[in-house]
Amino acid sequence: METTKHLRIKIKCRMHKSAMKVTIIDDGPGIGRGQLLELRSALAAEAELTGHLGLGNTNKRLILRYGEMHRIRLLSKEGIGPAVTVQFPQDK
Repeated sequence: METTKHLRIKIKCRMHKSAMKVTIIDDGPGIGRGQLLELRSALAAEAELTGHLGLGNTNKRLILRYGEMHRIRLLSKEGIGPAVTVQFPQDK
């Protein structure tokens, strides 16, 4: 018989000064340091994120809407689910 593991996702939203911060955390296997650095570099360079379509599309849309006023931050360790924080101005 096949066992299915349920993934838990936590979403936190809060205002920080004049910006909205949305953090998405899951309890998946996490991302290794090497891959995490590659993802961060690709986001900073606005490069294509092969295999990470949602993250790449979200970054592109935030750039179109907010320019340099947005930020995506990735945190993770192998074995500990990743956390993605998206920050953007409240007023726009």
